Amino acid sequence: MNPLKRLALIEMAVGVAALLAAAPTTCAAWNTLQLSRHSSRALAFFNPGTEEGYTVALNALNDALRYDPDRPDLYVLRARIRAAGLKDPMYSHAAEDYEHLRELIPRSPIPYVGLAYVTLMDTPAGPRRAEALGDARRILVGYTGESLETRAMEGAIALESGDPREAEQRLLDVVEAQGSSPPTRDALVAAHFNLAVLRFQEGKFDAATELFTRTIHLDRNDAAARRGLARSVMTGLHTARTREDRTRAVAQALELAGRRTEERLHAYGLDQELPSLYNAVGIVILKDLDPSQPRATLDAAKEAFGKAILAGRDDYRGHFNLALASLREFDLQQERNDAPLDRAQASFAAVLRPPDAFRVAPSAEALYQARMGAAWCAYRRGSWSEVENLVKPAVNDYPQRHEPKLYLAISYDRVYHSTSVYKDPQRLGAACEQYDRALKSEDCPAALRTAVEARLVQLKAKLEDRP
Repeated sequence: MNPLKRLALIEMAVGVAALLAAAPTTCAAWNTLQLSRHSSRALAFFNPGTEEGYTVALNALNDALRYDPDRPDLYVLRARIRAAGLKDPMYSHAAEDYEHLRELIPRSPIPYVGLAYVTLMDTPAGPRRAEALGDARRILVGYTGESLETRAMEGAIALESGDPREAEQRLLDVVEAQGSSPPTRDALVAAHFNLAVLRFQEGKFDAATELFTRTIHLDRNDAAARRGLARSVMTGLHTARTREDRTRAVAQALELAGRRTEERLHAYGLDQELPSLYNAVGIVILKDLDPSQPRATLDAAKEAFGKAILAGRDDYRGHFNLALASLREFDLQQERNDAPLDRAQASFAAVLRPPDAFRVAPSAEALYQARMGAAWCAYRRGSWSEVENLVKPAVNDYPQRHEPKLYLAISYDRVYHSTSVYKDPQRLGAACEQYDRALKSEDCPAALRTAVEARLVQLKAKLEDRP
């Protein structure tokens, strides 16, 4: 295929046709015509999201550069594609392209910003990161003109280098720029994103949320901005201090979570964050529960936890939080009704299913807490055999915890004293043993210890009095 025709396909696919106008040559008009004629075929034959697509792109650009080796726009395209490799980005090769561009277009900020970018990307973390930041800063200093693009990069470097004031100044210069020479979209995306990170670090979560949202509006494929938006909203939920702040944070979170179509869900990066978001909403709602009128608050919280379960395809945290909300409902009821207790136990039981029942398996601590919660529900109903079945595995699995031993001791104790025909002394001895083990557990609280010691003395006396 003619290399210029292949280039036309590449330029249409990666959405950088404007570069032709920015660096016009005698071939630019012909290429623009080819772009128009082959636009539909470009989208059909080139997929920038696959390794094959990157290979096709690089081959086409190499062919085009052999045909016309002095075109800056071709080097920009090749440098960007080399730096964007899916598996193995070729940062050193991209740097070579940008170095060559400094000779071709010395008055343009593009090679300086690009070279600073690949310098940083080539050393993402580790002991040489500070050195890379210094190198990138020196590269930008080499550009003698005035450019909003370089200011955006300087702001990002200052932010990571621990200079928030300089970062804010540089980034605001780009975000608030007005006049006949507006910043490029790339510069706007970078400036909005890094300013959002700065506001997040300052604890200004409303401002961070707004800036992450504006970043996404500028570039809907910015995965880091999508994650930042979700985390900013969730952090705002967890850190809200007043009822007014919590109400606003809940409304903001529900508005974000409400974007439930597949397109918007993907665009806002909530396919992984949505269960966490709904769980956080429910927990914050419960903070403002009015004991005198709990129904509306409890219903709203349980609705949020139910959505978390659905959004996470059986999210275990949603089941666990729903159980806690049901127990809160049980405690606040004015007339005895075991329905909330039954719902709580069913939710705890859902967490205790085999790990392969969940997309994200429960942690060991979550399984322990769910087992103890289910045991508490059985205890409140007086179902002692159920209590025993629930806590016996935990007695051996968690030897440092006092709760399983205490529940088992209480179960043995109650069964022994509720039997009117034959009282098995072995069960009484087992109750004494478990009470004693609970007292020796590292986490047994002092407030509980006195009552347990008194009960143990009573049972030992009964055991000694038996013939």
